[in-house]
Amino acid sequence: MTWVNIALLLLQTAASLISWLREKNQLDAGRDQEIAKTTAAILVQTQSARDVMAQVTGFSDEQVDTMLKGLEP
Repeated sequence: MTWVNIALLLLQTAASLISWLREKNQLDAGRDQEIAKTTAAILVQTQSARDVMAQVTGFSDEQVDTMLKGLEP
């Protein structure tokens, strides 16, 4: 094997390693983006639940009874 072949092999190995690292970083970035989307959706649902609970807590017993009667078939 000549020095040129050895240098070419090292460059090919380095190029393969760089490609692998780029692909891994892109996958990690995509996964992080999906986690962020899911977390945002959970936070919205949690805030909605808090808003509903705040409204329900503010109802009088008579209002709750009236609403529950409206749900009966």
